[in-house]
Amino acid sequence: MRAALIDSRLGLDPVHDTPLLPGSSTRLFVSGSSPVTFTGDCIVNAANPKGLGGGGVDGAINAAGGAELGAARRRLPLVQNPHLVPSAPGDFAFGGRQVRIPVGSAVSTGAGDLPCRHVIHAVGPHFGKFPRSLFSAADALLADAYSSAMAEAERLGAASIAFSLLSAGVFRSEKSLRKVLEIGVRVVRASGYEGLKEVHFVAFLQDEMDELVSLCEAGAGEDGRGMDGYQGGWEDGGGGGSDSDSDVVE
Repeated sequence: MRAALIDSRLGLDPVHDTPLLPGSSTRLFVSGSSPVTFTGDCIVNAANPKGLGGGGVDGAINAAGGAELGAARRRLPLVQNPHLVPSAPGDFAFGGRQVRIPVGSAVSTGAGDLPCRHVIHAVGPHFGKFPRSLFSAADALLADAYSSAMAEAERLGAASIAFSLLSAGVFRSEKSLRKVLEIGVRVVRASGYEGLKEVHFVAFLQDEMDELVSLCEAGAGEDGRGMDGYQGGWEDGGGGGSDSDSDVVE
């Protein structure tokens, strides 16, 4: 693991610091540790469409948030899944007929026992449920998940945000880790707002941290144009284990 760039910041261990956009006072950090230790305003959870919790970082956030967070998640209303295609083999990719958080969207709850103020639950696509010919559609849903999370953070008046890495674990499947992370960096950089002071991408694995630092050093998304200019790809394979993979409904 890379050595920390500076001392612990809002409960995280930054290894890279750059302006969100050139000339911006908002800072973009690549950080280690875990979103559950973040003491800023909002953490972004890599949730699943059912919204109740699962494995990976979602399970860790649920456990650290305690009964209050679990109850808040159960209170999220079930909605008709806007992505559902009746009788289609890929239905599972979108979580079923009723979901709390449609793929590509984000909702917020209180934080329970966590040290932050709010938890934003965002759902990226499960690339393993898409044929490679449709990875561009999954890319768009991942971009929507990041932009929805940023819009919710703005609505909440958040000055500081720590992102779990959406669709970068088991949801990544054969999709390139770098491509998945590039979408997040590009969209977050294009989604800054007045009053936002800092954004952290929180990496758990060394390869995640290395790719994030490389993307920031290469200037990915610093033109502020979001997905414009993004070149898709699926190479790499072997997704990790940070996304929520549970599909439980209550």
